[in-house]
Amino acid sequence: MENKGLKWESGNVAFETEPPPDAPPNPTGRCPVPEQKEFGVTLRDEPCGRDTAPGQAGLCRGHYSEYLVSLINRHGLDPAPLYDPEELRAAAQRHLAAGRTQRLPGESEAEHRLRMLRLLGEEAPVRPRPQGAGLRALCK
Repeated sequence: MENKGLKWESGNVAFETEPPPDAPPNPTGRCPVPEQKEFGVTLRDEPCGRDTAPGQAGLCRGHYSEYLVSLINRHGLDPAPLYDPEELRAAAQRHLAAGRTQRLPGESEAEHRLRMLRLLGEEAPVRPRPQGAGLRALCK
């Protein structure tokens, strides 16, 4: 990944790590994403207000994750190569036919990982999805 000041790029898709330059000032340093919150029997739109961390574009962990997932969906990026062994196993069990996720006799852990990645790419490819509402206004 190459640092581009306010953005990083991975898979030829730039993503924010700092609030965009045109974002409104945020003197509280807390997540500004609007959420519907209950106040008695009334619902009001209020800023999220959770803590933010450096490198998350001025968003809380949950909203930054939502932003990254929206980029993955919009561009059809496959996150499977980044999965740790547990995550890869869960994805394979969720998307591949029963029995296909077992390690073959004599298959090393590395070979099994590559086979699962190949099968997921062939049988459950990630395709671009249209962008929904959400965090567009805060991170473009």
